[in-house]
Amino acid sequence: MIMLRRYALLIYVGLFCIAFALAYFRVIVLPKISVTWHLQDRDRYQPNYVANNGAELALIFIGSSGCVASNNSALPEMVETIKLMLETKAVKRGRAFTTVGIAKDWVANAGTNHLAKFGMFDEIMAGRSWINKGVMEYIWTDFPGVPSTPQVVVVDQFVVVPSNSGERFQILGQEVIARKVGLVEIKEWLELGLPLPQLRTLP
Repeated sequence: MIMLRRYALLIYVGLFCIAFALAYFRVIVLPKISVTWHLQDRDRYQPNYVANNGAELALIFIGSSGCVASNNSALPEMVETIKLMLETKAVKRGRAFTTVGIAKDWVANAGTNHLAKFGMFDEIMAGRSWINKGVMEYIWTDFPGVPSTPQVVVVDQFVVVPSNSGERFQILGQEVIARKVGLVEIKEWLELGLPLPQLRTLP
């Protein structure tokens, strides 16, 4: 049995050497072999963990673990696609890009677990239901909108990063340039290629 294995090994080695010699002298052409590594999350949004001075587009997603529409099985992939497409649009228009996930849940842990279904965000807020600080800002006070989930909001803004310790971080000139409420509006907006209005020239 051992002798048979040795003979088999010798045959394989011999065939390999013959094939290599024939290929070297171009008698035969060996197929090209390429090896690629599948990069996990390469088609998923990845925060870059950098804050720079300048114009920026922000995508705000507002959902809720207790909302039937927010738990639609197609929504996470839709939101992920929107992130990637908006990031590309932002870069083409000379802007940085960031994402914010807001969960309108009373229980913060339930909210963060819900947001985890939608991939990575640069910033998340969860807890306190309709008086969540993110919900207050993007639905009730600064940028009033329809009190419903799910929804996506796109904000054009300017980020100021201090160069000295005595200065303040600031976000200036915020303007909502798109708001899509409910599965139907979000899906239709995505199918149209996420059209946006003409962007302002920010300082």
